[in-house]
Amino acid sequence: MLESWWCKIPVKFPSVQTDAYIVMPNHIHGIIFFGDKNELLDSKAVVSNISVPRVVQWFKTMAANEYQRRLKDTARSGMVCRLWQRNYYEHVIRNDDSLAKIREYIMNNPYHWFDDENYAESFS
Repeated sequence: MLESWWCKIPVKFPSVQTDAYIVMPNHIHGIIFFGDKNELLDSKAVVSNISVPRVVQWFKTMAANEYQRRLKDTARSGMVCRLWQRNYYEHVIRNDDSLAKIREYIMNNPYHWFDDENYAESFS
C-alpha cells in the first residue's frame, strides 16, 4: 500500500521525482527531487513551489485513508490505530557523493532491521 502511494507522488506533483525508497515494518525511507535531479545537484535554484511538507502530508494522508478503508473491510473494523508519527526526518542532499551514500543506506536498511531498537516492539 505504501509503495503504491509512493509511486503516485510524481503523478500528484509533476515537478517531483521519486528516487530510492524502502518500506520497512515500522517506517519508510525515500528520496524525492524537486525538478530535474541532475540540475538540482549542480545548482541551488528553486524550481518548484511544492514543498517537502506538502508532499509528505499528501503521502501520509493518502496512505492513512487507504489504511482506514482497509480496516473497515476486515474483522478489525473497530480498531483505531495511528499509522504515522507526527514528524518526519528530512535532509537536503547537496551532491552526488551524498546522494550515493543515502541511496546505499536506504537499500541496506533491511539488513539492519534486527538491530533496530523497534524490532522487538513490532512483534508484541
